[in-house]
Amino acid sequence: MKKGQIWIETVIYTLIGLALIGIVLGFVKPAVDEKRDSVAVTSSIEMLNNIDGSIEEVRYVAGNSRPVEIKMSKGKMIVDSENDSIVILIEDSVYAYGQPGSEINASGNVVVLTTQKGNKYTIRLFLNYKDKLNIKYNGKESSYTFQKAQTPYKISITNTGTKNDLSQIDFSSLS
Repeated sequence: MKKGQIWIETVIYTLIGLALIGIVLGFVKPAVDEKRDSVAVTSSIEMLNNIDGSIEEVRYVAGNSRPVEIKMSKGKMIVDSENDSIVILIEDSVYAYGQPGSEINASGNVVVLTTQKGNKYTIRLFLNYKDKLNIKYNGKESSYTFQKAQTPYKISITNTGTKNDLSQIDFSSLS
């Protein structure tokens, strides 16, 4: 009789413990996800500022080149040659960087636009060089997307000369 009671108490206490853990996770997980997305946005802004700094270093001297590491922990980065811009898209974020629908100048030349989709957000961070520079990828007017990856991408940012009074900035993979 006592053995059965001990097993029943053990099962009840285990269920109560699991229920409490579930309740705590229900409150903590959204806060953790929001903080993770916030860190991803902040690191993406820093990465774009690093890329912008490298572009500024090579901008005025043809043949000048700088290596840059790109670490994509969330989202994707697009070197958009058609629009002469560099864009990072972070989709399905639970974190909103500013008021949805309005552009914000983050730091340096980075502009952030948050759009809302239901209870999630799409955060678009970009550097716009339209009418300032001609951005290329591997010497071509083509766009390239860097996806989320465990290992950082290694690229080179090179000034390949001037055409129509615009510096030609070429992004190329090193690895």
